[in-house]
Amino acid sequence: MDVTIRLSNAARSVVTDSVLVIFDRYDHSGAGTIKGIYYPVNNEIVIAKVPPARYYIEVYCLGAGRENFNELTYVNRRHSNVFTYRIQKSSTFTPGLAVIPVEPINLSKLEILKQ
Repeated sequence: MDVTIRLSNAARSVVTDSVLVIFDRYDHSGAGTIKGIYYPVNNEIVIAKVPPARYYIEVYCLGAGRENFNELTYVNRRHSNVFTYRIQKSSTFTPGLAVIPVEPINLSKLEILKQ
């Protein structure tokens, strides 16, 4: 079975360099049955010769948009074997514009002071 993974984004601004894909069998008979780094063409990956079974699919996007997706699904002739994951638009870092939320620190509640 061929499995197609589509990484969709509405703005087409997120380019995914590479994707780590791991297929783990649901019945624990094959951990990491298929694992590897794939390079998407037009935000699409085709993985050939996936044995029919139920899988945990893990997709880790590498590059500017670093996201991960998990799914439990079947790979067989009755299903479409096309999986689509939506990538969120990542913002660029500009020095001086990062907002770090203020977190109040109560020094009296430190573990080292509790004796």
